[in-house]
Amino acid sequence: MGDLTVEYEALTLPGDPDTTLFIFTTEPDSPSRRALDLLASWTATGPGLVPEQAAEQ
Repeated sequence: MGDLTVEYEALTLPGDPDTTLFIFTTEPDSPSRRALDLLASWTATGPGLVPEQAAEQ
């Protein structure tokens, strides 16, 4: 894969200040986006499938 270039934003949830949500993004159609899309495809289970069902396919 090589190096990935990502930007992130950290959001503290108003109802739970001890919880932080991190959002990572890449530039559209960048090498980093394509690499992350490839990594995501390795774990994608498809809509409505639970991991056990995906393993059977």
